[in-house]
Amino acid sequence: PAPAPQPAAPADPLAAGRAALMQRDYAGAERNGRAALAAAKTTPAKVDAQYLVAQSLAGQRQYRQSAVAYYDAYSKAPHAPRAQDALLGVAASMLAMGDKHSACQALDKLHAEFPTPQPRVRSAAQAFASRASCH
Repeated sequence: PAPAPQPAAPADPLAAGRAALMQRDYAGAERNGRAALAAAKTTPAKVDAQYLVAQSLAGQRQYRQSAVAYYDAYSKAPHAPRAQDALLGVAASMLAMGDKHSACQALDKLHAEFPTPQPRVRSAAQAFASRASCH
């Protein structure tokens, strides 16, 4: 018998990764995020793919790796729209690891770089700062 046909690779691994993330298929989201990162030719595409990888690692409770991935997304484009979310992700990952000092440092950087963050980011940052007992 002939072998079963292999499913076609998704035309857009970033879209497939986001869909997997929404389904809480974190391993699938990471796999697609890494594929999108490898295929990315522009900085915005690289940032989006890196951010997806970070989210998927956080979903898998790989907080140390997710903190690094979030910071990589930030450092690729520190003034991009996704930069605020990336720094917030660093803080969340550090807090999840119990590293309150590093979470506060990430929040300080967020406030220094973005004095008027998006309302959603400001609200989350305040909640994280409270949980981390930042001063």
